[in-house]
Amino acid sequence: MKERGLYVHIPFCASKCAYCDFYSIPQASFASASGLYEKYISALCMHMSAVSDKFSDTVFGSVYIGGGTPSILSSELLGSLLNDIRESFNVDKDAEFTLEANPATLTDEKLTKITDGGINRLSLGCQSAIDSE
Repeated sequence: MKERGLYVHIPFCASKCAYCDFYSIPQASFASASGLYEKYISALCMHMSAVSDKFSDTVFGSVYIGGGTPSILSSELLGSLLNDIRESFNVDKDAEFTLEANPATLTDEKLTKITDGGINRLSLGCQSAIDSE
């Protein structure tokens, strides 16, 4: 078995940070695009399922869900994504399973959903602890 890491990109964020070089779409840019999060996650999950056979000889020791701000997604969409990752790929039971998050987008419900889904590490984005900055 080959051991690899898996990166899953969620391109949505509340606002585009000036320093960010990653592809991301600020929420204001698609306010009129109803259901965009749902459509993206559905397409992403279909893609993972479609390519899963190519990784049948692979165990993923690390999974990183980054972006954007993946924690902007609803608890239900995050739960669906995490479930589909585990269904599509062989994720090691002891894998480091990371979700990039912004503290403002986390709730008790969301934290419960993601830990139940296997997340064992948060990468928190915090540019400053001073609100005026």
